[in-house]
Amino acid sequence: MTKKILKIGLIILMVVGMCACGQKSDIEKAEDELVGIIEKEYWAEFQQRFSNLLYNDNTLEYSFKKLGKLISISTSDDKKVRIYAWIDDTGYNYNSGFQHIIQFQGSYNVYSTSYEKVADPECKEGEDWACRGFEIYTATLNERTYYIIEASYMQAAGWLGNRDIAIYTIENNDLVKKSLFNTKKEVLSEIGFEYDAASYYYDFIENDVDFKKDENSFDWLFRYDDEHKTIYVPLVDGLKVTDKYLFYQWDGKYFTYKGIK
Repeated sequence: MTKKILKIGLIILMVVGMCACGQKSDIEKAEDELVGIIEKEYWAEFQQRFSNLLYNDNTLEYSFKKLGKLISISTSDDKKVRIYAWIDDTGYNYNSGFQHIIQFQGSYNVYSTSYEKVADPECKEGEDWACRGFEIYTATLNERTYYIIEASYMQAAGWLGNRDIAIYTIENNDLVKKSLFNTKKEVLSEIGFEYDAASYYYDFIENDVDFKKDENSFDWLFRYDDEHKTIYVPLVDGLKVTDKYLFYQWDGKYFTYKGIK
């Protein structure tokens, strides 16, 4: 009798387990709903509901495979920092539709905020420049993890662009920008350049260069070589991006300017 009861109990557990495997998690259900909201172009609702969802700590490591086809999602190698970026059509022009959320793992909880709050103070909604974070490179320097984040600033009334790259680390419950660039003249917290964005992208199209044409993602102008701990910054001449790079190499204390390649 006892063996029979145990056998029935095991069968019930197996059936319950099979049912549970087929069920969607709360995050999966929310993702499906968010995809539907984007398809209807209800951008204000999307931003509000997505921001609320990111209070769930488990979202930082969740893949968002469906949503990732509609917005740009960049995650650090250690899965502790992530940038979500997209372009909606609620602004008065293309650039004012830049939207983004940066999420990171603090000492005890996962936090999310707008990119402006951890980036350049001039990057604020409603001003002349619209901005968003792009790519995240992960670097281990002196046994500490740093996040090299590339950002884009676009002039809301035109096609003048600005790209910069800055280095952050997590300290307690903050994502803190560090001054680690040594130009040999001064130490800076970021390196950037201004350029004619329109001519740059038209050059790519006219020359049939393969780059990400999806409206939510662009080719990365900066490069980071983790093996040699070197950051490459495009050389710009008269607002035109050239095929040469300024390179900054880690010397144990700073990414120090070494020359042009």
